[in-house]
Amino acid sequence: MYYISKSKLKEALMTKKQYSKKDDALTMTVDEVAEALGVSKYLVWEMVRRNEIRSIKLGKLRRIPRTALTELLEGKKPNS
Repeated sequence: MYYISKSKLKEALMTKKQYSKKDDALTMTVDEVAEALGVSKYLVWEMVRRNEIRSIKLGKLRRIPRTALTELLEGKKPNS
């Protein structure tokens, strides 16, 4: 299991570098989540694979709901 500090998660979720239409999206790509958290996309993929962060599949695309980041920050376990 990987450890990301709650303060780092909170900072990533609260900090907005620039406003764009993507900021209103209900889901984020793995790359966007990695950038927001300041970690590698490999780490985010591992968290998805290990069910440490909730994700959904839309066709061939994998997306992470913004609410999943909040759940991660609050220490909630994703539902299987």
